[in-house]
Amino acid sequence: MAHSAIDPTTVPTLRQVRQASSTTSSDVPIRARQPSFQSQLAELRARQESAEEAHRQEIARQNEAHRQELARQFEAFQQHQQRQMQDFANYFTSLQIPGVVTPPLPASLFAPLPLPGTVVQSPVSIYECILFCLLRTSCRY
Repeated sequence: MAHSAIDPTTVPTLRQVRQASSTTSSDVPIRARQPSFQSQLAELRARQESAEEAHRQEIARQNEAHRQELARQFEAFQQHQQRQMQDFANYFTSLQIPGVVTPPLPASLFAPLPLPGTVVQSPVSIYECILFCLLRTSCRY
């Protein structure tokens, strides 16, 4: 070989090379496999499912917050309506007493519904003026 530059007794035969390559050698590291399409698809599905679950939880949280807000508003409406009915009953009861000067209409009868987060400065409305004039006989409207 190569004009006797390499000793032919030190060169392994083809059979020896094939046997050596079929057995694993500890000095040659085995490269990790590239992720397959199936594993990438499974990972993508898992991420999508976790994102969908997070989205469902967020929607459920928002729905619960909205339900609680509606419940608070309904409770405020009921209290306001109850207060108006009580004031209305008290006002007409006072009108039935003979000799008593007609009291002014209670402001709560015409007050707008108090919504959470809003501040009502003046409970006077146009309806108070109209009802007041209708109840007074001296008022010409």
